[in-house]
Amino acid sequence: MSRPPSLAIIPSLVIAAVLAATASAATKPIRVTFVGDSMPASIEYVPSAQRLLREGGLNVRLDLKVCRRLVQPSCTFLGSTPSTTLQAVRSYGRSPR
Repeated sequence: MSRPPSLAIIPSLVIAAVLAATASAATKPIRVTFVGDSMPASIEYVPSAQRLLREGGLNVRLDLKVCRRLVQPSCTFLGSTPSTTLQAVRSYGRSPR
């Protein structure tokens, strides 16, 4: 079952509004960490995609690894086994308030 077109655009508008408000209100870049697996890992090979993520006053840290799993041990790819998503997120600690 698909959503009506008017409802389908709401998430995109909300994200755009938050990013616009964040960019205009921030005096220093907001730190954002993007943890992902093989699908978003391709962002690391596309400089224009990285630029788009960093626009609007965001300081984006990319932690994108092929074969990364959420909780179960990640698989090995080209001799390297990445941490799980949960391990990666926990390793960053808490952000200052």
